Amino acid sequence: MRSRHFPGLHGRVALWSTLFFLVVLVSLWSVPQSPVYAALDMGVTPSKFDLELGPGETSTQLVRVSNAGTERTHFRAYVMDWHLSQRGEFIAIPAGTGQRSASSWIVVSPAEFDLGPGEVQEVRVGIKVPQGVAGSYRSVVFFESAPAQVSRVFGVSIASRLGVMIYVTIRGTAVKQGSIVDLAAEYEAGKGTIAGQIGFENTGNVHLTLKPTVELRDGEGRRVARTELPSAVSLPDSYLEIPFTWETKLPAGEYIMLVVIDYGGNSKVAGQIVFESP
Repeated sequence: MRSRHFPGLHGRVALWSTLFFLVVLVSLWSVPQSPVYAALDMGVTPSKFDLELGPGETSTQLVRVSNAGTERTHFRAYVMDWHLSQRGEFIAIPAGTGQRSASSWIVVSPAEFDLGPGEVQEVRVGIKVPQGVAGSYRSVVFFESAPAQVSRVFGVSIASRLGVMIYVTIRGTAVKQGSIVDLAAEYEAGKGTIAGQIGFENTGNVHLTLKPTVELRDGEGRRVARTELPSAVSLPDSYLEIPFTWETKLPAGEYIMLVVIDYGGNSKVAGQIVFESP
């Protein structure tokens, strides 16, 4: 089991096994310290494709791009790779440079188009899976509007960019496995909150959706509280930190925090840690 340090979190650990996102790009020239307000001028649906295909198979998916602005606008589409930081932040990188990249499998048509206010364009996303691949692969198709000036006084232009996440799992090759390798918790009596962190390692070859549940038990093993944390995505061959804050009033004493994660495998994984409320 790998050891990691979470600053400010302490406890005794026992472990066992059992992106719709958007990016608004702002270009600023000599802007004084004043707020800039702008409305997103486009819409993209759906936000994700999670496909299961066999080697050599092809698939065509449709994306609807709409102009929600008031001016005729030029749009372009392009493919990029992406990965997640250990804290789960999305990071886009050039196509073909990431692990388990599907970018070379994807063709987008049309790649550029103009839309008037309220108009919609259907864009075809073609995917062709090569031979000799296993597990899951990923990419993102970005749709970006041309920069539009929103302030002539301050020289501010804004462009909108929305991404459609693409996952392709090769049929019959998925290996779902992972474990909780780190766990930490600290109770802040003044705030009445538990600051916790879970370290999950995905040792399989497909992306996983993690559904963590946290339960508190007193020194006699009786359950005193339970909560479900937001789901998180874990990529193959990667480590993910899941920080959380839980508001709950605890009398002074020793407590057990039990964490159970359902990741869609044959069994769930769990771990526990002992901490004290002063």
